[in-house]
Amino acid sequence: MRTKVAFNARVAKAKSRLNDVAQEVCRVVADILAQYVELRPRLNLRGVPVWQRAMTDIRNQLKALLPPGFIALTPLVRLREFPRYVKAVAMRLDKFSISPTKDAQWQQEIQSWWQAWQARMAADAQRGVFEPRVDEFRWMLEELRVSLWAQQLKTPYPISFKRLARYWEQATAPRSSAGNR
Repeated sequence: MRTKVAFNARVAKAKSRLNDVAQEVCRVVADILAQYVELRPRLNLRGVPVWQRAMTDIRNQLKALLPPGFIALTPLVRLREFPRYVKAVAMRLDKFSISPTKDAQWQQEIQSWWQAWQARMAADAQRGVFEPRVDEFRWMLEELRVSLWAQQLKTPYPISFKRLARYWEQATAPRSSAGNR
């Protein structure tokens, strides 16, 4: 049971951390925006059709990652990873000419998973359900992009198409009523 004194102590502690958290958010957002500003001129370059498909994929990725209001919509724990995600996009552009076929293959596989995730999120929203495991899958897709196109940026955990498929199977499997207790 919480007392008024305990509650007030927690409020005071939270207030003391508020400035530190606000400064961290500002630093992270400044890093994200600086990288994006550097990347932006490269997003409208023209090229062969396979290049255009990659550019469309990258623009869609950034649109999903950085929608209007993303700073307020994204938990800080996720926001901290965004500079790495944007940097991975730049690295993908740098490496594209080395293996456009492999880029197209990875892009197609990721697109399939992205569509499955979107469909599941829409179905869950329609039912009024939020499944954290399905939400986590979205971030695993970003980590997979880092792993594929910018290995040197590292991911916080091992990730591959196989691991993604296993996780999806577990995350979307119906839970038994005993598992919800």
